[in-house]
Amino acid sequence: MNTVKDSPIKRNPENGGFCCSNFRNPQYFRICLISTLQPFIFALLLSAQAALATEADIKPNSKGESPEALLEQLISEVTKSDTGLTDKSPCRQSAARNYSHPDCWIKQMSGYSGPYSGTNPSILEVFAAIRSLSAQYGVPVEIIGAVCYKESSMYHYGADGFVVHNISECKSLYHRAAAAGPPGIGLMQLTGATAKEYDVKRLISDWQYNLEAGVKVLRQKYHCALRLNPQELQTIKIENWNVLENWRYALAFYNGYRKTENPYVSSVCGIIASPPSGLSELFTGVTMTQPQDVIAEFAYGKAYGVTNEGSWCYYDGATYFGAAHPGIGGEGEQLQSAEINDGE
Repeated sequence: MNTVKDSPIKRNPENGGFCCSNFRNPQYFRICLISTLQPFIFALLLSAQAALATEADIKPNSKGESPEALLEQLISEVTKSDTGLTDKSPCRQSAARNYSHPDCWIKQMSGYSGPYSGTNPSILEVFAAIRSLSAQYGVPVEIIGAVCYKESSMYHYGADGFVVHNISECKSLYHRAAAAGPPGIGLMQLTGATAKEYDVKRLISDWQYNLEAGVKVLRQKYHCALRLNPQELQTIKIENWNVLENWRYALAFYNGYRKTENPYVSSVCGIIASPPSGLSELFTGVTMTQPQDVIAEFAYGKAYGVTNEGSWCYYDGATYFGAAHPGIGGEGEQLQSAEINDGE
């Protein structure tokens, strides 16, 4: 346990107290609070022990925990960084930064008169929507959750209440007086021509619509990748849409496909492997198998398909065996072969 002495909190040289700026950091505040309260809590427990029994009569609780262990548990619960999620989780009021700025394409050139601001839904509301959309559109929960976290940290509104968006893109569009926008918007950060396939005003004002649009695009990109596969691989990937390893190329298309491996894919896969704080309430971390670790002659861009049982089928007809990781999702009945040519 760090004390104030050991912590990185700075003292004000003028009055010996703590610098006010330190309390902007919740971790610093928790350290200071616990350091102040710990002696009183411990004294209170000792007083209670003395009042109720002699030292020889003091017994552990029903779980076998001593008072000292209970104290450590209390301190651990107060100081841990992950906040427990309950059905009463409040709306999250702020992301990490403000998003309102004067040279704003969204406010000045989108043709939308507002509102541009709002209150973030609770994390449980976002999770419930992700699970529902996963079952509806046949996209694994892990893929939706990791992409949403990568794009916006699961915030639709910023610290100032203004809709989360790509500020550099927004400024660039504004100064070029470009009609090609919008910049990346909201939870799923759809942008440009892709965003214009949907109602841009609702992408700004409606987080649920924004999330659903992003999930639809993920499904579309899965089918875009399917079209590049031989028929046999198309069938495999349709029937095994829930296998996380089958989504690598779809993730690349979502961010903008490149001829070389896109770092974006590795980043999203990293989130799936080690879910950040809070996201672990949505899914358990899993390390996806990389195709080059299974397919001997794998080359990026070449098609492959993975079954739930771990058969890796390469575009040239060769079959390999390696770990496969089925994700969380519905039955996937909506992923029919006819959808490959549905114009998405």
